Amino acid sequence: MLDLQLVCEEWFLNIVKHGYRVDRPDALAGYPPIEVAMWMEGQDELNIRFVDAAPPFDPVAYEAPNLALSAEERQIGGLGIYLIKQKMDNCEYRRIDGRNELILRKNITQAI
Repeated sequence: MLDLQLVCEEWFLNIVKHGYRVDRPDALAGYPPIEVAMWMEGQDELNIRFVDAAPPFDPVAYEAPNLALSAEERQIGGLGIYLIKQKMDNCEYRRIDGRNELILRKNITQAI
């Protein structure tokens, strides 16, 4: 279950750091809250949904980093998204009404 915590933390921080640009003093002014919901589908599938008002960004379409390269040769970034995709069974993105929606799914009977 620590994997699920890691995935949630990684995606939430990506929204705040890259989407809401916390490097500016007024960064969060005007942004609606980040919505996070969790629910079960049946007895074994956990769903986690993130909704934010950051600029459009589809992590599902984000190309995986080339792990065959050394750390010095690779471009900075992308490992968090790679980790999320590896830890979850399914990731689904869509843009609805000017907001990003990411739904992550995990079979928890396999995660225990």
